[in-house]
Amino acid sequence: MKTLRQLFFFAATLGALVIAGNAWAQKAAQAGVDYQIIAHGQTFSDNRGKIEVAEVFSYRCPHCAMFQPISDGWRKRLGDDVHYVHVPATFDPRDMFARAHFAAQKTGVIASSHGALFRAIHSERNFPGNPSADELVAFHVRQGANQASFVAAMNSPETAALMQKSREFIEANGVMGTPTLIINGQYRVTGRSHQDNIRIAEQLIAQLRAQHRRTP
Repeated sequence: MKTLRQLFFFAATLGALVIAGNAWAQKAAQAGVDYQIIAHGQTFSDNRGKIEVAEVFSYRCPHCAMFQPISDGWRKRLGDDVHYVHVPATFDPRDMFARAHFAAQKTGVIASSHGALFRAIHSERNFPGNPSADELVAFHVRQGANQASFVAAMNSPETAALMQKSREFIEANGVMGTPTLIINGQYRVTGRSHQDNIRIAEQLIAQLRAQHRRTP
């Protein structure tokens, strides 16, 4: 049985840890440390006055696979003034995963296919890391896509344009790896963990909200 002194010491230690944790969570993000200011950055989509959070990702990336369920819950809490967009990293302009991602958006199956594809590659390990177009089509058909529509979307000029747009976006914003968060085409988050990236991103979003409120 713990003595009163031991219980007091335990409570004091726990309190100190909570205070320290809260202090870390509230630590002000610093330019050059927690994020980089992008001199000539750009947003990916027409966000119609909203704050854009762009997640540059790759289906092959194990860190992106770990971040996916975390970011999925986080983006639902961001508020109506934030537009969250997934941008596949087209470091290779022939990347079939990126092409399939845009086709999944076009055919309306992205909500089910995005997380499922990560799980198939990294958790279930029943999908190849370098798939053929036919394998990607078959996978998305299992997620509910119409085969003919999906094939047409993958090969469409619209998807080709989005592939080029993604390439220009990652180059303009200095993206070197995945996952990377780009806030409103102005800041590139450089945290030390997934939760750290979210902490930094939330502070930057708050700063942008304050700026918007001050703008007539």
